[in-house]
Amino acid sequence: MEEIKFTYSSDKFSFDKFKAPNQKKLLSSKFVSHVLKSSSNLRFMTINCVKGCTLNAVFSDLILNNDKESFFKLEYICFRNNDLSDFDGLSLVILFQATPKLRELDMSDCNLSGRIVNTVVNELQSRQLKLFLPSLIVSHNYFEDADGASFATLIRFAPELKYLDIGSCSLTTKFLSNLLDECDRNGVLLSDHLLNLTGNKFVDINGASLVKLVKLSGQSFKWNDYSLSVANFESILSYVCEIDCRVKLPWTKLNISGLDLSSTTAEALACLFEISPHLCKLSMDNCNLSGSVVSDVLDKCESNGVVLKENILSLKGNNLSDIDDMSLSALLNLICLSDNTRKGRRDRMDSSIDHETFLQWSDYSFSTSNLTGMINVSMLGSDDPFSWRRLDLSGNNLVSFTGNMFVTLLKLSPHLNYLKMNSCSLSGKCIKNILDECEKNGIKLNGNIRLSLKSNDLSDIDDVTLVEVVGFSGKSFEWSEYSLSFTNLRDFVSRVHDMDKLMWQNLDLSDVDLSLLEAKSLFDLFEVSPKLKVFNMNRCHLQSNVLADVLNRLKESNMILQLTDLFLKGNDFHGLDSDTFSTLTQCIPDLEKLDMSDCKLTCSIMKDLPMSSSNKIQLKSLQAINLSGNNFKELTKAVITTFSNCFPALEHLIIRSCNLPVGIVQYLPEMASKMNIPLTLTSIDIGGNDLSKVKWAIFASRISKSTQLKIVKLDSCHLPSTFLCDIERVFSRRELKLRLTDIFLHHNDLSNLKKDVVVSILSALPSLMRLYLDNCNLKSKDLLALIEAFSEIGSRRLLRVFNTLRLHNNALLFKCVYSLCAPSLLSFIPQLVILSSCGLNDGINYYCGYGQLMAG
Repeated sequence: MEEIKFTYSSDKFSFDKFKAPNQKKLLSSKFVSHVLKSSSNLRFMTINCVKGCTLNAVFSDLILNNDKESFFKLEYICFRNNDLSDFDGLSLVILFQATPKLRELDMSDCNLSGRIVNTVVNELQSRQLKLFLPSLIVSHNYFEDADGASFATLIRFAPELKYLDIGSCSLTTKFLSNLLDECDRNGVLLSDHLLNLTGNKFVDINGASLVKLVKLSGQSFKWNDYSLSVANFESILSYVCEIDCRVKLPWTKLNISGLDLSSTTAEALACLFEISPHLCKLSMDNCNLSGSVVSDVLDKCESNGVVLKENILSLKGNNLSDIDDMSLSALLNLICLSDNTRKGRRDRMDSSIDHETFLQWSDYSFSTSNLTGMINVSMLGSDDPFSWRRLDLSGNNLVSFTGNMFVTLLKLSPHLNYLKMNSCSLSGKCIKNILDECEKNGIKLNGNIRLSLKSNDLSDIDDVTLVEVVGFSGKSFEWSEYSLSFTNLRDFVSRVHDMDKLMWQNLDLSDVDLSLLEAKSLFDLFEVSPKLKVFNMNRCHLQSNVLADVLNRLKESNMILQLTDLFLKGNDFHGLDSDTFSTLTQCIPDLEKLDMSDCKLTCSIMKDLPMSSSNKIQLKSLQAINLSGNNFKELTKAVITTFSNCFPALEHLIIRSCNLPVGIVQYLPEMASKMNIPLTLTSIDIGGNDLSKVKWAIFASRISKSTQLKIVKLDSCHLPSTFLCDIERVFSRRELKLRLTDIFLHHNDLSNLKKDVVVSILSALPSLMRLYLDNCNLKSKDLLALIEAFSEIGSRRLLRVFNTLRLHNNALLFKCVYSLCAPSLLSFIPQLVILSSCGLNDGINYYCGYGQLMAG
């Protein structure tokens, strides 16, 4: 398998060719020369598959034959990722001479050494040539043997050079010193950003040279980019603060994160601010700093008259819990809030939250005592307001947090719009105290401030307070997140019934024991929730008679619910009949998703579907229905064939492990009514049913009528040995072309595969993308049949979008698997073949071009 990337126009030439690792095919000098000679207007050239000796021959040939015109207009040349270890420096000088308009030359990762640089410099000096190249990129080469003085001379002979990238080139401190000294001797001024030296190790650099390196790096400096240590940090501070006090460092952003500063004194850190007058951001994340040291730094800066800018510090990952209360209040205005979120990340609850002003208390190991101490100090009026918009106090034990402290915190945070107090050991009584205090002070939490209280036990909350909590919790509410019970729900509904309507759109009551719930309470809940869209009552011990009674009440009152998603999984609804189902379709006409899996349903709930269909009772918007885990052994063909009438928009049908009758399964793909309503079904999942006696020829013939069907799941179905052969006979006879993209056949015995059968089936599935054959009792001979089938299909250029073949837990031999990598088959195997737990050696991975074979 290989990828060829070839771009050629009047002004652009690009040739990249990738094959299996270590098998990159190289271009010849004749080919490159021909292209250049035929491209007089060439401006951009990229070649990723050439040797240095080839380029030597190309440039020599063009120059000797007076073909310089081929180069005159070149502005960009990229030889990145070639082995140019034998490239001649003289050829490079010739290239420079022939390309006066060249703006950038990229020779990064080309296995270059210092030899080529020395040769170029010697040629420039001997010929007294000047380079007019603005950008030269030679990063990720091996220049350990290079002389810094040679690079200084190169810079001197390139007056228009604006950027020289020699990052990650194994450069040493001696190299850097020689480069800087040579530039000083020749009066060469190295401007900011001219040199990129990142990725080199200068761990033994002294303070004076480090100052020069900092000045070369411009306004931003990251310590780890040069493998610098704490000793380097202390040496530059010592040099500037003690030896040359006139020096001021130009950086505006400094990142020393990851250094162990536990032994660095507060005096040294305070000195850093004195010598950095333009510093706007100092990142010291994970530096093993303590709160007491930070406190001392703030005190020394104040005594020295150094005013620190707001949001200057990033201190995440340090344990600052021993900081004193006064210093903490001052520090919170200095912490850089923008570093506490992932840029571009949207909050799941409110996408309008300003992530640039976010503080997470646990990032600094602050404790509850830090919070209370900070608030107590601030209550004395000694601090300015905080600028954060979002504050996360989650994980702290706030059981003693009072309403007065809460209100003070809000007053100190005038911009706060989201306060997160999840898992804080708060009780319902504590929340009541907080809300009562807010009311006294005229603060409304459901206005401009959102409060998150998830994972607190609020089971002792009173009904009035619970109504308020629901009000400021947004559009979604999960009952169990607050350890609320049936009693809380009953009291809540009783209270809210006489109040304003609730605005929630998503209510989750799953796993709450509602066995004692009365129909009236559930009806009242619907009545006060006019905007409710998603309602989850999975595993709630809800009774059949309660659900039926609620639906009847809705019907009698002519109330139409706006629900789109209804989840009732795991409740015992064995007593429901078809009347209940018909009532549901009338009261929730816009339902899109319905889950009634594992509800002990029987066919009685659907026995009147044909009659309902004729009476035009439909769920016109229903797209997905899950009825898995119920007993439908008496399901009739009449019911199945009316699904498309009752659910005209149905796309996903899931009826796993339902004890389906053999005669019904073969009609599932069609489900076409006598009224010829267009079938929209795209996915059928009937896995987990015993389908060993299904007539698969009938199934295959009817699946051809399902023009939209893309996903079929037949896993764990006890498929017979004749399954594939029956399917193949129908497909080959009718020359079908189906739109299936995913087929799940795992956990079936599919041993004794035949190549011709597989080829015939795959030929009928040109859109197939994924095939799952895990735990199918496949042996090595079966895999070989698959390989041969893919080879034949590939040669016919079918299955162009196929990318995944899963073969977990099959007994395959390594020799057989290895044959997948045969060069003749690389173009035909899927993009990803997964062979874990197949008896192979752990950790075996093959990469076939862009194809990947994973085994374990």
